[in-house]
Amino acid sequence: MEKKHYKKLVLLLASVSFFLVSCITPPTSELLEDPSPRQNLSGTSNNVSLSLDKTTYDLPMQTMTLHLHNAGDTVYTYGEFFYIEKQFEDKWHMLEIEDSVFDDFTSFDNYGSRLGPEDKADITVILDDYGLTFDVGTYRIVKAFSDEDTGETTWLAAEFEIID
Repeated sequence: MEKKHYKKLVLLLASVSFFLVSCITPPTSELLEDPSPRQNLSGTSNNVSLSLDKTTYDLPMQTMTLHLHNAGDTVYTYGEFFYIEKQFEDKWHMLEIEDSVFDDFTSFDNYGSRLGPEDKADITVILDDYGLTFDVGTYRIVKAFSDEDTGETTWLAAEFEIID
């Protein structure tokens, strides 16, 4: 092969390789377009708290354990329901959960369990069950608790980082 053709072939292969590499992107979180309506949430409110087993997780992320604690004298109810948000452009955006998750997990609702005064509970979440896709970034899990006497809902969030 002539030198001239060899150089063109190498240039073509390098260009194609560069193009293919630039097209291959890791999976990214599917975020809802509008920011979450609950931007300012903490991990503790009204004597009930939500925390995680870790604040940093490696990819691929498969499970997380939520720690619940009621430090007060009110009974709170809660369910399996949660949602996860990712911080994007200084705002929290919900990760999309497919409708099929609600069909597959009929217990994925916001009631059914009780957290009495001074009670603690741990919940292990298997993230693959919910079809969630994660990439590197700052996230938080959001969960609702309902005061059994008043029906008032308390929303709590626990933040975590995902690293590669």
